Amino acid sequence: MAVFDHKETYDPAVCVQDPRATDLPPFKIVASEGSHAVMSLDVVPELTCLRGHFPDKPIVPGIALLDWAVQLADQAFGCGRAVAGTRNLKFKKVVEPQTLLELTLEYQPERGRVKFTIASAFGEHASGIVELVPA
Repeated sequence: MAVFDHKETYDPAVCVQDPRATDLPPFKIVASEGSHAVMSLDVVPELTCLRGHFPDKPIVPGIALLDWAVQLADQAFGCGRAVAGTRNLKFKKVVEPQTLLELTLEYQPERGRVKFTIASAFGEHASGIVELVPA
């Protein structure tokens, strides 16, 4: 099972987004073949995106989930992080600290997009399509 060292490859200048959404949770590649990848993400309480969102009951902001999908798609497929837009974006369940997530990615290079689903033992948390800026 491969593990990426995301701290050396993330370039905050590539994405302009909520600054709380820049750190990735610890993750591992569960499966990767061609244009499909599955990764496990461990939502540890130390993630900066949890600070202040919300003080009494921290949850992962939706922008962080989207950002994780984009960053990890780039890690897996080298598709870049420049987002042109999103389609069918859905946030169905909140993600709390100490949740183990499964991120499923499908890269569609001919269409310039990545489909993603984020789920856990509690069900599906988020899904959507990220349209990428053409290289």
